[in-house]
Amino acid sequence: MPNKKSDENIEDINNQIKGLCLEQNIEYINPPLITDSHFWRDGTHLLDSGKVLLANKFADAINNYNSESNFL
Repeated sequence: MPNKKSDENIEDINNQIKGLCLEQNIEYINPPLITDSHFWRDGTHLLDSGKVLLANKFADAINNYNSESNFL
């Protein structure tokens, strides 16, 4: 069940994290494809489908970093 206050807190925390990432020149990983349907009923824990999407975003960020820095 949606909780407006909780959603506002999450949005505030995400905005703070984005700001820190910008300050430190760290890529912020935002998985926009993850929706409510990717979470268990508790609204916190990801189903396997959500984990796959998030893992792919991490892999993309790592690959982008490696290709930009000629690390690999």
